[in-house]
Amino acid sequence: MKSLENKILEHAKKMEGKRIIDLFPKSEIEYGVDKLEGYKIFKFQDCIDFITQNKYDFSAKYHVTKSNKNKNILSDFIEQGYFNREKNNSKKPDFEEAELELKVSGLKINRKQTIINCKERTKLKSINYEDLIRYENWNENPDLFKKLSKILFVMYYFETNSKRGFCKTKLGFNIGYENFKIIHTFKFSPSNRLSNIIQEDYSNMRKLALKGKPLSERILKSKVFGACPGHNYNYNKDNPADSNPKSLTKHPFMKYAEIKAFQFKGRAVTELIADSLGTKIKKDSGSTGLFPCDFPNF
Repeated sequence: MKSLENKILEHAKKMEGKRIIDLFPKSEIEYGVDKLEGYKIFKFQDCIDFITQNKYDFSAKYHVTKSNKNKNILSDFIEQGYFNREKNNSKKPDFEEAELELKVSGLKINRKQTIINCKERTKLKSINYEDLIRYENWNENPDLFKKLSKILFVMYYFETNSKRGFCKTKLGFNIGYENFKIIHTFKFSPSNRLSNIIQEDYSNMRKLALKGKPLSERILKSKVFGACPGHNYNYNKDNPADSNPKSLTKHPFMKYAEIKAFQFKGRAVTELIADSLGTKIKKDSGSTGLFPCDFPNF
């Protein structure tokens, strides 16, 4: 009998080479546009749970012009829609029974269409400063270990059009989130070598926390595992006391500590992808990453 983890990984593999909209029964999809609020709305009916075989419904929406309102839309499509998992901020892994965390991340291509790499960093979890100080080693920090020890990465291609589309970005107009293609999935667990590098980065963060100093990447210069803002509010670096209270959290040695999150740097995830594909990082015209042909399902 297949283990739950294998069932999850096999279900993830079925996504590869497909656009988001093709992951669901076409005959049961309803479209709509909320012209007043500016959202495109989707309703998916009679989806089949890949484990229980029970039917479920799912809905999602994204803003057609403001990309900052759509930060979690791809995760919603995949986590809630395709995998039928509840959206939450639990300390437990997304697939708790299999002790497997799910991370959905985007890939972009350079202007010459020769190199693909990660569009952005991958956030792992909010930093609990008390735990960061309490646990000397990253793999002894229980909440962090649950989120980092075993991850299912789902990588989509952030496809753009230079002339028209939705949500204009620095890369161009996106073609519609429902039309993005899943081009790779893989399971990740830190090797001994990578675990040591993560520990080095973790130790540097811990040293700053013990001194009551902000976790600034300009100081940390993390190799693969760093810290990034874990909120969407105004934090005043020059005068933290004037910050939005929602941007602050508890810290044993700081009165106004910014909410931060552990992250994998974009280039680090690109390297993880290369390892999972059994290839090496390439360079072309100043860009570093992978060739489109490295992805069997590009």
